Amino acid sequence: MKILTVTPLLLLGAALASIEGAPLNTRQSSSNVHQNWRDAIELARNQTGTPGLSVAVLHKGEIIFAEGFGNRNNKGEPVTPETLMPIGSMTKAMTAAMIGELVAEGKLDWDKTPVVEYVPTAKFSPVLTSELTLSDYLSHRTGLPHEQTPWTKSIETNAEVYSHLKYLNLPDKLRTNMQYSNIGYAIAGSAAENVAKVPYKDLVRNKIFGPLGMTNSGFSPIEMSKRPNHSRPHYADSLKDAQDGKFHEGEFDDFFEVVAAAGEVYSNVYDILRWGSTIMNYGKLDGKQVLDKAAVEEQLAAHTIARDRRVRKEFGPATNYGFGWGIDSYKGQAMFEHTGHVLGFSSDLALFPDSELVIVTLTNIFGSSLPPLIGLYLVDEILDLPRTEDWLGKVALEQTKETYDDMAESNSGANLPPRLKNSPTVHPLEEYEGVYSSPLFSGDVMISLKTEIDEDGSEKSGLHFLFNTFTSKVEHYHFETFTFKWDFWSVRDMQLMTFITGGDGKVDAFQIKYAQDQDVVFKKQARVKAGRSIKAGKSEQSAFRLAMLARLLLTLVTLAAFAASEQTPLTDVASDGRYTFTVTDYTTVRGGAERVSPIYEGPQTLRTPSVYRSTTWSKLLDQDKKAAVRAAAPFKWRDTADSSNSHMEYALPSHSKGYWAFSAEWHILSGQLSGLNATEGFVTAIVPVSLANGAISGLMEFIDVK
Repeated sequence: MKILTVTPLLLLGAALASIEGAPLNTRQSSSNVHQNWRDAIELARNQTGTPGLSVAVLHKGEIIFAEGFGNRNNKGEPVTPETLMPIGSMTKAMTAAMIGELVAEGKLDWDKTPVVEYVPTAKFSPVLTSELTLSDYLSHRTGLPHEQTPWTKSIETNAEVYSHLKYLNLPDKLRTNMQYSNIGYAIAGSAAENVAKVPYKDLVRNKIFGPLGMTNSGFSPIEMSKRPNHSRPHYADSLKDAQDGKFHEGEFDDFFEVVAAAGEVYSNVYDILRWGSTIMNYGKLDGKQVLDKAAVEEQLAAHTIARDRRVRKEFGPATNYGFGWGIDSYKGQAMFEHTGHVLGFSSDLALFPDSELVIVTLTNIFGSSLPPLIGLYLVDEILDLPRTEDWLGKVALEQTKETYDDMAESNSGANLPPRLKNSPTVHPLEEYEGVYSSPLFSGDVMISLKTEIDEDGSEKSGLHFLFNTFTSKVEHYHFETFTFKWDFWSVRDMQLMTFITGGDGKVDAFQIKYAQDQDVVFKKQARVKAGRSIKAGKSEQSAFRLAMLARLLLTLVTLAAFAASEQTPLTDVASDGRYTFTVTDYTTVRGGAERVSPIYEGPQTLRTPSVYRSTTWSKLLDQDKKAAVRAAAPFKWRDTADSSNSHMEYALPSHSKGYWAFSAEWHILSGQLSGLNATEGFVTAIVPVSLANGAISGLMEFIDVK
């Protein structure tokens, strides 16, 4: 997918820290010089249609420039140097540094132990699996793809997601050229987590944020949104809209939680100056060795070829990649750099150790070309290097226009093959409906036929696509080929799906193209009727099939007990910030730890028990914001062996134009969740659970609110 692979200029990595906790000195340069910088950056911000940005410069141990430009939200609140923003892939260098500390402690090694020994589900071919070490994952030479749609918004654990990767077409031979991969960094983060027996995010907090005094750094855009001075994400439909200040302001979501180790840190420019200074000085900060020197040296060593030839005369003949750092030269100056792109934000951090210079830029719009170009402009100014390019004028505008052109092409399908006329489908539309699955993708795809009302009052039927939280219209292209869109809020990519007819003459599967032109086939699953049969979830083992049948019998017994019980609401009320739930009384059935995941297709009211494992209610509240809308087969619940991620999941087909609300009497919930837009055909309510090693029975009713 073209748009999703236009990320790294060099790459990512970082964290946060407050100005109060930063002993870095501040030195004022000439006010006229500073004003020239401000004027040039502000002009570039307006020309490229950037809502807001912050820039900071550290030179010879002193902060010589720290400014905010533009606004951080549509309320007109200004960006300041203290404003928090996600830093995207700049996170990678922090993940590598945390792993480096574990290497220094003797708990891990860079290139001796196969990572599969730390992460058992990260398996590929026997040859490749036996070869891949942390060094390979951290330097992007595993061959794993950059494009990450198959596991975006997955409700599976990381370990379960990794089990899908063996279905990728990967060569056995290790690469010398870089193949950028976020999921590779996720696996490296899991390796550290499993060896240290400490959650990944806590490891980074303990090994990086704490020692460096990065008190304003953290994980998750939702967590960031709870802090007062933060920026909102933005995008524009075109360069002209951006230049005219017509932006879409987005909501925060843990969109890429699975790959948190690759890009989920948020920070401000002051904290990142501390981080950059520490790396530039091989682990020293304020005269103290806070990170292991040998580990930092390994991170800044060349491990993979990122670019094997010169692209501009200002840079070196090649660019290498270390562990989370691009390695190059700029006009004779050694340069370590990484960009960061995440939905609604772009950033860059550049280190010039020969001149003791650190430059960081954060922006609040996706795909911005400005962050690295501001760095090049400022290094020319500060070191008085030859002015060979108009970085903030001509180059910035050209690159920004190219980015918007690429996004428009991807959104419109202009890059698709020509459409053939007079090429009807083989089957009526209703025969394409169903639930489809691929072993590579972390979740099922549902194709449904939906009737919509046009503005003139006429009815029109069409197919719709649903995968995790992705929804799209499915429109006929030619013959058995249809179009659909991956919609990442600020990034949309139109692709083709081609349906396959089986030997029995019925629709059997559909096929799409994935990264590196791999053909991925989604097989159609058998439809299951309520009360007649059940289908195990993909993560279930065949050994549990008998247990599922036994659980179905237990359902009948438990339902009778539940129907006879009185559900008395209690006074405890819990809220996740958007929805409020009232805790109720509940009926429980003690049981073992087997997992049952039946799929039901039937009435809008369902009663059933389940056996599962879970954590506490309060902890799940923190996670629930990412679970407002999820996709699944009708009346499907999922459970995970990872007790930090257990929840119940339901989806209900809708043909109404209104909203769905749900009322629930469960062992912890009673109340109403409104505002889930059902016009795409399906909505899902996620019900957190809090009973450990037991079973619950309850009542879930979906109500159409027109």
